[in-house]
Amino acid sequence: MTNPLADDWKSTGDQLLASLWNLITTVGLAPSGTTTNPGMAFADEPGTGFSRPAAGTMAASVLGVEQARLTQGALSLTGAALNQLRAAPVAAAATVDLGGVKGNYVPITGSASITSLGTAQAGAERLLRFDGASTLVQDPTKIILPGGASITTAAGDLAWVVSEGGGLWRCVEFWSAASPFLRINGNGSQVTAIAAGGSVLRTNAARFGERLSLYDIGCACDGTTDDAAAITAFFATTSLTGGVLALPYEGQVYLGSSVTIASGWTIEGLAGAQGVTDNGTESYYDRGAQIKLGPGATLRHGGDGEVRNLLVIRSGLTQPVPNATVAALLVSQFSGTAIECAGEDVTIRGCLILGHAVGIDSKGKARTKVLDTGVDCQAGVLISGGWDISRLERVHVWPFMTATAPGVHGGSDATAAPLRRTGVGIEFSADSGGNCDWSTALDCFSYGHAINYSQRDVSNISWVRCQCDYTAPNTGSLYGFSITGTTTYPALINCTGVSQATCVYVDTTGGVLQDNGVRVIGGVWAASGTNINIANGAAVVHGNQFYSGSNGIVLGAGADPGSIIGNYFQNVADPLVIDAAVIDKTEILGNSYDGVTEAQGNRLNANLMVKASSGAVTITDTRALTQGIGGALVLSGPFASGSYGSYAGARGHLIAGTTGNEAADLVFQARRLGSLVDYLRLDHDGNLLPEVDNAYANGSDTKRWRSVRAVLGQFDDVAYGGLVKVSATSQVDSGTALTLYAVNAIQRVRLTNNATITLPALTLSGTERSEITLELVQDGTGNRSVTWATQVGDSIAWDGSAVAPAIATTAGYETHIVFRRRAGSAVWYASKIWQQGS
Repeated sequence: MTNPLADDWKSTGDQLLASLWNLITTVGLAPSGTTTNPGMAFADEPGTGFSRPAAGTMAASVLGVEQARLTQGALSLTGAALNQLRAAPVAAAATVDLGGVKGNYVPITGSASITSLGTAQAGAERLLRFDGASTLVQDPTKIILPGGASITTAAGDLAWVVSEGGGLWRCVEFWSAASPFLRINGNGSQVTAIAAGGSVLRTNAARFGERLSLYDIGCACDGTTDDAAAITAFFATTSLTGGVLALPYEGQVYLGSSVTIASGWTIEGLAGAQGVTDNGTESYYDRGAQIKLGPGATLRHGGDGEVRNLLVIRSGLTQPVPNATVAALLVSQFSGTAIECAGEDVTIRGCLILGHAVGIDSKGKARTKVLDTGVDCQAGVLISGGWDISRLERVHVWPFMTATAPGVHGGSDATAAPLRRTGVGIEFSADSGGNCDWSTALDCFSYGHAINYSQRDVSNISWVRCQCDYTAPNTGSLYGFSITGTTTYPALINCTGVSQATCVYVDTTGGVLQDNGVRVIGGVWAASGTNINIANGAAVVHGNQFYSGSNGIVLGAGADPGSIIGNYFQNVADPLVIDAAVIDKTEILGNSYDGVTEAQGNRLNANLMVKASSGAVTITDTRALTQGIGGALVLSGPFASGSYGSYAGARGHLIAGTTGNEAADLVFQARRLGSLVDYLRLDHDGNLLPEVDNAYANGSDTKRWRSVRAVLGQFDDVAYGGLVKVSATSQVDSGTALTLYAVNAIQRVRLTNNATITLPALTLSGTERSEITLELVQDGTGNRSVTWATQVGDSIAWDGSAVAPAIATTAGYETHIVFRRRAGSAVWYASKIWQQGS
């Protein structure tokens, strides 16, 4: 029998094992003696040898100290270490025969895959150290590895293997050089580590359970195997109440039947939902992080979680799309519903949803959110009820599957048809119960849907900065934005509609209080037909811009009082079309018409107070310069027919517009026989004239002027039917000097002092005459005297005398004197016509 250690024991220092081997094989008898005095000793080294301390036991001593003890079935080192032999390096190969290697610590070099470790007796152990990227291949008949999967090694990695006999080896532990604290044994679930930046040691099972891969729960993720059962089983058996299920980018999940993601869980694709840039050559089925739905299958979410960064596509679609004919076929294959809410507070974020009849349906669940998501389905996003706030932000409803296919484009119905979808792009409705109250769509875009946005039987829904477009030609287009049913308090804020047959359509009956007013504010519209059509309901249409279409704003017979203020119209055939039944309930103010004509003027339904900083309000006529134009003010009211019309007005009337010689009249109007008639004109020279000669009277038998006053007056062919009544001035005191007025025929002066009374300056022409009757009255003192005077160049000629007549001097007594003058003369002819007393 050969000693396998004979050549190496001195070099390794394994003297004890060599001695035991020699004792057993040569002596054959158990020695007697003690540890300090062995029964079999080395002559040159006292106390070193073998003894039998008890029956069935043999001990080895060195210098009187027991080092090892051998009993039946066991070898114990009682005072020494076991130093195993390091084997010579072995090159990696399909078979590395560990049974024939001299040594228990075996270096493995090279990078070949290892499928067998040779044969050794059961229980043999080896420690392997790898110097390169070799692969230990998992094989339940040859090599059993931790976790049941092959391991690719790296320089410095260690593996502890034990022979099961018959050529089967088991790796009981594996150490990674890259992660020196990571030790793999069993399935690795109880391996512990501290996360970077953390402070708590946790097991793999706890840490990885926070974010599971779909691979972790048994999904094949190969795009072919039906993973629905694995997902359903996981949620039925897991003890976790929530977390994240991740689908790596290379994974593709096929669901042959509907699956519900449990409440509290998020299913997430890694690397995001990926599109294609060329529908003609690329297939969406080649994209990763994909959930492919089989016939009738729907991905449902139970609430309080997300569907995130996934491509959700219907199976069986034609891909890629080389031409318009195939594109039309592809659109006809859209079927089923992609995602449904089965609970509240579901968020769908960053997804791309393709090829379904319906993309997303909230099923009446509250607080549904759809964010940063693209949809190409016959109907895009349906928020179908619920009683609380839902939010749609940056949702892109677009023909992703056909937009870049060769031959698909606008220009004809055949080439544009594959860009169209028959359903609604984004809709809020009460279809599943609840009126979606207080929900909002923000910064969304919808293209090519028969109705791009819809509100039906809902309340307090706002579209903010939402946009829509359609193909050219726009065959099949109905509405860009549709608001119908018992919808209340809807709003469109800064929205845009282009190429629609009708951009905004409103047909609402309101709720209990008929609160069916829609606000359309700050929009941009370019329809082929009507831009905004209010068939029923009230409308506030403010600050919009219109750039095409046959009609700008239409208010039908069913419309309620509306307000059309501050809008801009360009290239619109008829900006305002308002039914006669509602025109007088509609406010129209401050609209601008660029290159178009609008017969409907500004209208207000309430009193107007205008505060002008310059103290004036200007009404400007902007028509081309021509005689007769001018701003106008018209006063109107109701008639027996129930309609409203003009009663009276005043208008400017341009006479001349030549620079430096501008002139205009003011014309006053009143209604007569169904129309306004010009009756009176204040001309540019200040003359007040009747508009028609010898046609109108100034006053009547029962409506007489109390007085008519003028500096000069001329009455031709005047007939009086009664006494002529002339108004006198109020009495004035003379003081010491007084000049008579040149504007009144009868003047009354009280003498309060000896006074000089001067006749006024007067200019007469032609056959004109002027006469002043003066009533002089003494004050309470009496005996006041008068000195008469005239303007320079004038004189007084008294009747029958060269001197002025005497006047009454008794206190309170009067004297009446008449002064008359004719054109061409500087003489006042004067006569005393009556005196009281002496």
